[in-house]
Amino acid sequence: MYNRCVKLGYQLTSCQFKLRKPTRKYQLKARAESERQTRARIVQATMELHQEVGPARTTVAEIARRAAVTRLTVYNHFSDDTALYSACQSHWLDCTRFRFLCSSGAT
Repeated sequence: MYNRCVKLGYQLTSCQFKLRKPTRKYQLKARAESERQTRARIVQATMELHQEVGPARTTVAEIARRAAVTRLTVYNHFSDDTALYSACQSHWLDCTRFRFLCSSGAT
């Protein structure tokens, strides 16, 4: 049993043969970037729809279609309309601040 556990990457502790898997630091670099891009596409699609048809006629199905994701993905990123509207508002404010800083010559 000892040799099998060592081959699988487990460490045996004390005489009780408790198995403990070695810890490994796991980072979601590529996946986190992909999630960030997906979220940005959803927000961008929502903002475009709000400008074109207004918030009242904007549907999750149309947001998903424009962002090239499923409706479930939209709901996974934003639990409700309030969270989505809040993200849109934050994005709009960031863009407005950036435009203001660029036009005023500040860096």
